[in-house]
Amino acid sequence: MRCVAIIALATLLGCSSGHGTASLSGTVTYKGQPVDGATVILHPKGDETAKPAQGKTDSGGHFTVTTYFGPGEQPAGAMPGEYAVTITKIDEPQGTFDPHKDPPPKNHLPAKYSTPQQSPLTVTIKPGSNRPELKLED
Repeated sequence: MRCVAIIALATLLGCSSGHGTASLSGTVTYKGQPVDGATVILHPKGDETAKPAQGKTDSGGHFTVTTYFGPGEQPAGAMPGEYAVTITKIDEPQGTFDPHKDPPPKNHLPAKYSTPQQSPLTVTIKPGSNRPELKLED
């Protein structure tokens, strides 16, 4: 019984980031369909201390994000605050890619979602659990 308690405590401590991130998992759809393989990035708006968070969608369009604080410090979630959201789905180059000869990889989503300055998507992350639904349109 003591061993179980120690393992449970270690598991709980391992999940604590110490950086104050809040849980974030959501969905991305485009034209009503889930988007597979898209990169979702949250860009902090105005808060100098906030960090970007990033995740990738699965076949159901579901994603979770992590925040990079340093090597070995990438807790799940995002810091509370306001974010501009960018979403791209770019072809992975096959083999060696030469930017001087090969055409640029194609983004399969509208360009307006590719930069924080143009993207109409924003989210507000609050402490606790956050579940945004990001619906993309042409």
